[in-house]
Amino acid sequence: MASTIIIRMAAASSFVQRSGSQLLLDGQPYRIVGGNTYYLGYVIEPTLNAALDLAQSFGMNSIRIWAFLDSAQPPGEWDVSFQYWDAAKAAPVANEGPNGLQRLDRAVASARERGIRLILTLTNNWPDFGGMPQYVQWLGLDAKHKNSFYSDPRCKEMYKNWVRQIVTRYRNEPAILAWELANEPRCEGHGGSDTLLAWADEMSAFVRQLDPNHLIGVGDEGYFKRHQAWGNPLYNGQYGVSCEDLLGLSAIDFGTMHMYPQSMAKDQDPVEFGLMWIREHLEAGQRANKPMLVEEYGLMAPYPDRNAVFAQWLASIEDLAGVGDMLWMMGLPKGPDQWYAPDAYVIESATDAPAIADHAAKMTRDKLAIST
Repeated sequence: MASTIIIRMAAASSFVQRSGSQLLLDGQPYRIVGGNTYYLGYVIEPTLNAALDLAQSFGMNSIRIWAFLDSAQPPGEWDVSFQYWDAAKAAPVANEGPNGLQRLDRAVASARERGIRLILTLTNNWPDFGGMPQYVQWLGLDAKHKNSFYSDPRCKEMYKNWVRQIVTRYRNEPAILAWELANEPRCEGHGGSDTLLAWADEMSAFVRQLDPNHLIGVGDEGYFKRHQAWGNPLYNGQYGVSCEDLLGLSAIDFGTMHMYPQSMAKDQDPVEFGLMWIREHLEAGQRANKPMLVEEYGLMAPYPDRNAVFAQWLASIEDLAGVGDMLWMMGLPKGPDQWYAPDAYVIESATDAPAIADHAAKMTRDKLAIST
């Protein structure tokens, strides 16, 4: 019977740090090869272990997960949530129980034991699992005006309370690679990019006050805001995001970009668009003297040969000395503890994308391969 190669790395014991546009671990260059498995902190232990096994089969050293799960009401006996609205207190409160933050604790501890580091994302632009729309709803604000999340003092204070809960819980934990303020924050409309920039400046400084140890990123999609970009939403600031301005914030350690050619550039060749999008963002990071992480990349199946496309994109990151990349998404078949069935982006086996394991071998160091 064919053996499966599992990459075992030493348990995380030191913090990853930034030096200019590079990342360091114990004074040596550190490069990220990872995947997004957002539900890692939500699931029961067998699912958690299976997901970590999958990451190790790719040779990954990092996983990005959600550190939020917001509910409109107190959870039932079997409901999983991290924070919920307490009507008596007229405020959201943390769920410290076994179907609450204890699940996230278990994910962090299990990742540490395997030498895998986690990026913890603190809220969501989208309504999945609560996020910004839930904060707005908690306060009875008009859901059409989601941008009030960034400007309403009550929303900002609620968010800070949640950030304080999570950051102080794990600020001495070396298995945490980085904090991210939000998943794909946008602030569309007049003056939106200035509003988002001010919010990210305030919140990243707040995280830094709480935690001097860990890296901080915004978690944005990497849109540009440039003059004469006309009708191109990737460059004209339409989404209220300027990745270059966000990179300039003093408490932000690294930039992020997300890459989905089939939706972002439907009229372009996916390979060529990806190579261009990677190059432009790594160059933006170099100008800012900060790392730029290719934080989400993916292609929807069916696609003639996703692996061949991934191989070209990942080789480009290697050639341009990028700090790393994270697949969207690495996942398992649908189980009872997962909210959604795998979508068309999900890769369920390292054999479906061997380019990633090859890339990991080039990007990471200090690995011990154990056949099982």
